[in-house]
Amino acid sequence: MAELLDNEDGGVHGAVNELDTVLSRGGLFDIDFSKEDVREGWKERKICEEHRKELSTNWNSSHYYHYYRRRSSPARSGQNRLCSIPKSIEEHNPRPNLKTKLEINKDEAFAMLKKEGLLLHIGLRK
Repeated sequence: MAELLDNEDGGVHGAVNELDTVLSRGGLFDIDFSKEDVREGWKERKICEEHRKELSTNWNSSHYYHYYRRRSSPARSGQNRLCSIPKSIEEHNPRPNLKTKLEINKDEAFAMLKKEGLLLHIGLRK
């Protein structure tokens, strides 16, 4: 995971690097990557390429179902992304189309995990 650790461009929504992004999406929010011993401990670990794609490099791909989607219309082939926040947090019927890009950041996701015991991936649209 040394490559993910060194990829600071892969840190999104409050994550400091790509490894932090991947681990946060798996529920590990409180790792201090500023400590050298922590960084060294993660460098030798491995991640399969499919999980890296799903949790980082291909996050927005329609191959993975991180977002709810609705066909834009029967005549069009595109899809609109919808709010992906679980109904247990916010009831909304039908799920609204998202015209603006509001995504859950690392701090919000960690707070929801601590408060509700519910893991929301950073980057989910709200």
